[in-house]
Amino acid sequence: MDDLIFCTRTMINENRLYFQGARKKEVREEVNRDFARLFYPSREEWRKQVIDKGREGLEAVLRSENIQV
Repeated sequence: MDDLIFCTRTMINENRLYFQGARKKEVREEVNRDFARLFYPSREEWRKQVIDKGREGLEAVLRSENIQV
């Protein structure tokens, strides 16, 4: 499935679930599983990359403000 479509569909479904709920347990589980997949990937490599890039960005902001890192 195209990533953009998956992302959009998942966000719409999660929003609908939050505000309207779901009658079937299976639907709730599917929406929650897709939402977790979208925002909490299980690949360790991905997590490490996000942490490293976040650290680089934070350090760049601190340096631009002349704060010692």
